[in-house]
Parts: sequence; C-alpha cells; structure tokens
Amino acid sequence: NEGNTHLQAGEEDRAIECYTKAIELESSNHVFYSNRSAAYLKKGEPEKALEDAEVCVRLNPSWVKSHIRKGAALHALRRFEDAVDAYNAGLAVAPGDRALTAGLEEVQAAQERAQSGGGGGRNGLLSPELIARLAAHPKFGPKLADPAFMAKLQMLNTNPQMLMADPDFMELLSVLTGGMAGAAEPPSDPAPAPAAPPASAPAPAAPPASAPAPAAEEGASAERVQALEAKQRGNALYKRREFEAALAEYDAAIALDATDMSFLNNKAAVLLEMKRYDACIEMCQDAITVGRENRASFADLAKAMVRMGKAHLKKDDLDAALEVFGQAQVENYTKDTERLIKTTELQKRERQREAYINPELGLEAKERGNTKFREGDFPGAAEEYEEATRRDPTNAAYRNNLAAALLKMGDFNGAKLQCEKALDLDPRYVKAWAKKADIEFFMKEYHKALESYRKGLEIEPDNQLCRAGLQKTTRKINEASASGEVDQERAEHALADPEIQAILNDPIIRQVLTDMQSNPAEGQRALGDPTVAAKISKLVAAGVLQVK
Repeated sequence: NEGNTHLQAGEEDRAIECYTKAIELESSNHVFYSNRSAAYLKKGEPEKALEDAEVCVRLNPSWVKSHIRKGAALHALRRFEDAVDAYNAGLAVAPGDRALTAGLEEVQAAQERAQSGGGGGRNGLLSPELIARLAAHPKFGPKLADPAFMAKLQMLNTNPQMLMADPDFMELLSVLTGGMAGAAEPPSDPAPAPAAPPASAPAPAAPPASAPAPAAEEGASAERVQALEAKQRGNALYKRREFEAALAEYDAAIALDATDMSFLNNKAAVLLEMKRYDACIEMCQDAITVGRENRASFADLAKAMVRMGKAHLKKDDLDAALEVFGQAQVENYTKDTERLIKTTELQKRERQREAYINPELGLEAKERGNTKFREGDFPGAAEEYEEATRRDPTNAAYRNNLAAALLKMGDFNGAKLQCEKALDLDPRYVKAWAKKADIEFFMKEYHKALESYRKGLEIEPDNQLCRAGLQKTTRKINEASASGEVDQERAEHALADPEIQAILNDPIIRQVLTDMQSNPAEGQRALGDPTVAAKISKLVAAGVLQVK
C-alpha cells in the first residue's frame, strides 16, 4: 500500500523501493511484480518494466493484468510485434477484455504508423500516445497546461525549423520519439529504437545522423574507419529490426578490425533478439576473450557478461545466469546487475519452492502434526504443520491447524495470520472464520470478532462455534458497556485499527458524537441512518465509545 501511495504521488523511485522490499518478503506474489513494472514504465524504464512483467506472467499466466503490463512495456520499447503477441496471449485467457483489446488496438495503430513511415499519422507528433508520453515526463508534463508550450508543439507539425534555436527543442523531440535519438549502439537489453520522426522534423532527430562520424577518430587507419562505418550501419539496421543485414555489417566490422570487442558484443545483442541464445552466449564469450586480450574496459567486459547472463535466463538456466551476473559485478559493479541477481535469486527460490510441493507428503506431515498436538507437543505440531503447508500450499486446513498450534503457544498474531492465509485460499472455510474470531476475542478486538463470527454464519447459519462465539462476544461487549470502566488494552487495540481510525475521522460521525452529547434528539435521528448506526455500533463494540 505504501508503494501504491508513492506511485500515485508521482514518486516512482520510492514506489519501486517499496515494491522491491515487498518482493524480497514474498517473491511468489505476482501483484508486487506487476506494481513495480507499472512504476518502472511510469519512470521511463520500459526494459525493467518488461522484466518484471515477464516474471508476473510466469507467476500467474491467468491474470489479465500481467499480460497488460507486458504488452505496455513492449509497446513502450516499440517492439510492436511482440506487444501484439502479448496482448493476444492475454485475450486467449480473457476473450473480449476491454483493457487488452484497447491495448492491442493502440499497438497495432502504432505499428501501422511505423511501417508507413509516419511518426504520428494525421496529427503528426501530436498523437494521443505521444501526448500521454509527455504527460508522464517530469519536465514537460507540467508544461502541457502552458498555452505557449502547446503552441510550440503545434509548430512541430507545421514549421519545425522555427524551433531550431530553442534550447529545449532537441530534448523535447527526443522524448516524443522515444528518447533514443543519437543512440549509436544497441542497448544492454536489446530493444529496437523508435521509428524515425515525421518527414517534416529536422534531420538531426534521426538516430543515424546524430551518431558521431567514424572518421572523427583521430589517427584511425582506413580499415578502422571502415570497421566503424560498418558498425554504424549495423546499428541502424538493428534498430529497424533488419537483423540478418545487421549481422552481415557486424561481421564486416569484425573482419576489418578483430581487436574491438564492441563489434562482437553488438552482434551478440542481435543474436539475443533473434532468440539464438546459444550463438549469443558463444559470441559473448568471444567478445570477452578479445576484450581481455586488447585491454578493454571493465565496463565493456561486464556488459558482455550481463548479455550472456540474459541469454542463459532466456534458456531458463538460472544457475548459469547467476554465475555470469556475479562475474560481471566483479568486473564492474552496477545497481542494474545487482537487481538482475536479486530477481533471478527470487525466481530460483520460487522454483525450489514449487519443486518441493508434494501433497502426499503434506498429508503425512499433517498426520504427524495431529499426533503431536494430541500429545501436547505444540511446538512440534507447529513444525509439522508448517512442513505440510510447504508440501501443499493450497490446503487451507493445514493453515488452520497451524493456527491452532500457534494459539496454544500464545502466538496470537501468528495464529491470526495463518487463519487469514487459510481464508485467502478458501473464503468459505467456516472453521477458519471461527478460529480467527476466537483469536480476535482473546486479543480483545471484539468488533473484529463480531464481524468474523457473522461471516462464518453467513456461510453456515447453524454453525455452533460461530453462534456460541457471537453470543459470547456480544455478552462481553454489553458487560463492558454496563460497567462504565475503560479497558485500556482493548482501547489501544481498537485505536490502532485503521478501520476504527477512519470512522473516528469521518466528519459525519464526529458530528453525530457531538450531537449525542449536546443535542441527544438530533443524535438519535442520525442513528436512523443504517450506515451511521453501523459505524457507531462498531465503535461501541471496539470499546472506543460507551453507551449507558
């Protein structure tokens, strides 16, 4: 929830930090990856957004939003065909879903514009997608309310030459075209660059034109210049997803200058994009060898290692990927690689958890736990029940048994947590509602106990545990109100409850409480409202309000 609050406030970095901590605590929760993917996309880091979206899809392929996250990230990377596949995969799970359909239509429209060579269709650079991109930009987003700035945007379509003297023009154009203008080398996680801007835009905005000319390398031999020219042609072809032609240009560069590892590393990026993972790994190894022989920078060596690790990830070889990522950190430590290591380690632990699942062994552990429970060995019973939950994590009864053992050990919070997990697995599990209510009663959270007992009775009206518990709790509340004494422990529990805090901060309820003191007749009239009456009753049950 804290991460969501930061994300809504536009604090993407803090939101990402919160979601990362949540993932470290519960690596199997697909929602955390989905939220972090959204934060990365909003921050303008679609490659990281895609990584989290792919983990989200693996964890819960039937969840519609996981496919939406993946499609949005691929769209932002301008990998239109892959984005279409992502949205179609979601529609296979949820045919007709409006969000998936809308996303698919948007990416297909963007793909058509890119193929036709028009950056923004009939509206030029002012398409809805690009306006949305500007709105999310920290610098240009607030300027959309400025009429002068909007006029400048219109001028991009009609007379862009008039803006050449504007210092913000090139940055603005870079944002509109995807922030890739001037890129001369494939990114660390290959993703083709955006399509060229409309024909009316000035020439410097086109990626090849803004890259440094190879001939500018002082003292370079003719072969070196030709190699750099071939590399630049390869980069341009890569961005247009003409991969076979790009490979030919990189091969030409390698033939002219076999001492530059960047040519091999760029070729590896293309092979990774083509899903030729073994060839990519071999090319990265060759690049590292050449780099070491020719004293390449530690950063360049690490870059090749990270690419090799990503190829191992695509092959689903997590151990090999972790080994290579670790070697990359030794060469040149980066936070991005550290994040890759943590994400891969979490994925590996999740695989191990899934491999450990065995319902038959879970049943055996549960029976051992029952025996220990009957013998009064509650710590031993809790240990066996925990083993049962690991062996069969979808069995709600094992969670409820674990709660019973923890309750005997005096661990009320732990017992309540296990009841809640049981109810997450099976919301109609009446025994878990009754157990949860019993724990809330012991913790003097009578208002919560009432609600839990009632939930159980909604499912099974004749359940004796819930009926007896409801009567016991109601009697306890009435006794406390009649005594006129304030139970400090009970009040502290209630005031720490967010629901009680929200009721006390409700201006309508505050006015009713005031009326009940100064104008009882008006207060009684307000209690005729069922919503108000329910909230007042909850305050009484919580011990915050006493009625004599």
